[in-house]
Amino acid sequence: WAYTCILSLKLDRKEAALSALDFVLLENLEEVDLLNAVAMELASCSMHKHAVQVFRRSLSIASSSQTLKLLGDSLFLLGSKMEAKEAYDTVLGDEGLEKETLETVMQQVESISVEFGLGSGSAPAAVPAQ
Repeated sequence: WAYTCILSLKLDRKEAALSALDFVLLENLEEVDLLNAVAMELASCSMHKHAVQVFRRSLSIASSSQTLKLLGDSLFLLGSKMEAKEAYDTVLGDEGLEKETLETVMQQVESISVEFGLGSGSAPAAVPAQ
């Protein structure tokens, strides 16, 4: 059903995609890579509400900074900016984050912080003593 959902989205058959998505969620699919592929395709079609649902399902199976960042992006675009900031703040704690991803996340956090008057952005992530 996951592949049917992805293919339907690529063919701009959103109703068919949502029907397939229902089965993906009902079957409790636990393949994180496939769930993320579905969620990313939903997000690329501006179906962020559904993407959030699938990203959360993926994160309930396995933690991933990249998935958490993508969840934050969809939440941000849905207007759930404080929830997005929480996701981004968690991502900033990942020491292995790629520089480009780190910069993007920091910009989003700064944008949210300015919008909500939270000071000068997020505090830098704590760095463990070595």
